Amino acid sequence: MDEKNRETVEKLRQIGMNYTFDGEYVADFIERVDKILEINFIEFTGSTLNLWVGETYKPDIVDLLKVITKATLLNIQTAGYETTPQGLKIYFEWYISPWDEKHI
Repeated sequence: MDEKNRETVEKLRQIGMNYTFDGEYVADFIERVDKILEINFIEFTGSTLNLWVGETYKPDIVDLLKVITKATLLNIQTAGYETTPQGLKIYFEWYISPWDEKHI
């Protein structure tokens, strides 16, 4: 993971709890994803986390299972992926009331 992405992960970690969003938990999830996929860029806007990913690594089966199990507990409202001009994007969206959103 490059330095800019590490800084974003640390900012997410510092957000703490906000309704169904837990910054520490999400930061850990991103670090686990980084063990199986190259993360090119991280963007967190409002209540949506976007991860632009590149090459896959040959993950250890345990690393893959750690990502899957962590993802099931993210408390997200919706998730998906799409191909964009910048590459493949994975997105996760939480329900956070507008008056309690914290931006990084």
